[in-house]
Amino acid sequence: MRYKKIRGQKRLLKDVDEWIERNKKLNLDSQRDYAKIWVHPWSGISVLNSEIPEPRGKIRKRMLQGLFEIHDEWKAQLDTLGEPYYLKLWIYHERFSRSQVVCATGDFLKFYDKTFPEKLGDKEPTEGFFNAVGNKADEFTWDVVQDYETYSESDFDTDPDMYYSLEDYHADMKFFRKLKKTAERSVYEFEGTEYISYLHRKGIVYLGERKK
Repeated sequence: MRYKKIRGQKRLLKDVDEWIERNKKLNLDSQRDYAKIWVHPWSGISVLNSEIPEPRGKIRKRMLQGLFEIHDEWKAQLDTLGEPYYLKLWIYHERFSRSQVVCATGDFLKFYDKTFPEKLGDKEPTEGFFNAVGNKADEFTWDVVQDYETYSESDFDTDPDMYYSLEDYHADMKFFRKLKKTAERSVYEFEGTEYISYLHRKGIVYLGERKK
């Protein structure tokens, strides 16, 4: 796997600031919303067998600060509703670029309760992980949950003609064979048909909720 170089730090910081500002206003007419880190190149699709390295340095610092800023803006707006709501920070440890702010109200209040089925406890985040926001992380309680990448058998096409090249086909099949041997299986039935999902462990996620 090749890692693509990330260039243009000033431009990226500007893009991050714009992403933060765009997401501070919450649509209160919707009962479910989220703000993912939607900043190129982390919001795009990897091509040519290359992988985008996770944000680092000033870029990661500003993204993390932005997630907390968005959360606080949303909380102030949700408090005006005078009704229960779900509002949490989902901070991915190993896959930081997937981090987001998530909220739900009304009929969707419990919508996210089963998003992370495997809880690992309520321990403090790794030392230094939240340095970018100072003591602000102490204002939250943190649950630690398992981060999975979920695949289904339909994600892997066994017809070589459906791939850009034979090299891509063989790489995909090799990964699928390994996945079936090492990943956890989740089986469910829908309308009489049994479906299998493969849960590939990727790391952990910190779920942060402001202390009462």
